[in-house]
Amino acid sequence: ATVPRHALVPRYYRSDNYQEIDGTTEDDHSTWLRAAYSDETLITQKSRYTVTSSGTMPGLVALMLRALDVHDDHRVLQIGTGTGYTAALLCERLGSQHVTTIDIDPELVRAVGIGLASVGYQPTAIVGNGAHGHPPHAPFDRFLATCSLRRIPAAWLSQAAPGARIVAPIAKGLIALDVADEDHACGRFLPEGGYFMPLRHDDSVDDIDDPATATPTAPRHTSLGPRDTFYQQHLRFLLTVALPDVSVGQHGPSLDELIIDDHAGSTARLDTSDDGTFLVTETGSRALWTEVEQLHQLWQACDQPCRERFGLSVAPGRQWIWLDAPDSPHAWDLPPDLRRSEQAWAE
Repeated sequence: ATVPRHALVPRYYRSDNYQEIDGTTEDDHSTWLRAAYSDETLITQKSRYTVTSSGTMPGLVALMLRALDVHDDHRVLQIGTGTGYTAALLCERLGSQHVTTIDIDPELVRAVGIGLASVGYQPTAIVGNGAHGHPPHAPFDRFLATCSLRRIPAAWLSQAAPGARIVAPIAKGLIALDVADEDHACGRFLPEGGYFMPLRHDDSVDDIDDPATATPTAPRHTSLGPRDTFYQQHLRFLLTVALPDVSVGQHGPSLDELIIDDHAGSTARLDTSDDGTFLVTETGSRALWTEVEQLHQLWQACDQPCRERFGLSVAPGRQWIWLDAPDSPHAWDLPPDLRRSEQAWAE
């Protein structure tokens, strides 16, 4: 049987202008139906201009389900209910009695429960903090997160059955972790990227440097530009792993006009130069573009590794991403999650 995606996405918002496309109206119906069966992520919930829930592109869902490798009678916890489409696919394969889906949004969980029931699926739908798992239905053989994580929650390992697997987005990649015991897990990243909204949380307040008091460095020339770094798919994964708190944006109309920011008072700004190189201006306590240049050198020295050469290990007190092997000299600890709470919010 085929899971009817359209029944679980009665309306969505266009990604370019947030216009609502309502499948129940005659004017929107054909556009809505085409979108429902396209291989595209559909925005299904927003708060002003912030996306709060979506339906992941079906091709990516299929890829994650293949990596999950479910077998008959497996019990699955899906974190980030979204539209319910992923939960429905799991129900179709395993039976509703083996599927639990959790999300922080009570109205979303209620509406999705109704939608799933209308097409014959009745998984256990829980309103709750996805990072805490769901002890009443543990142990789980599989965990599937359709929202991005900074770290693997300890609760998932403690609720894992022997031989359990976790598939989740981390560092804009997709990790497939095999759980060894309640304290240890290890696995490799899939070749494909995984771009998901994060687990929702209450923002904590940290002390940061005041960028207004930082003095910019004198501009210097560099031959390494945005297209060689943040627009290079495989290198960008390493940059995301090694610089987890650094964001990237444009400060002008050109893709070559880049600014990166660590949200603690340090920035690096790139501007084009007449001689074909780039001018770098760094501000704050960190020389951010210098760090990017060093990572580029490492990436080149290691034969330009792609995502599947990286892996993740979980042990008591430490979670780290490594290149080629867990004991590699090239390893990066995942940052501690200092947020007061983590909550699942997106498929």
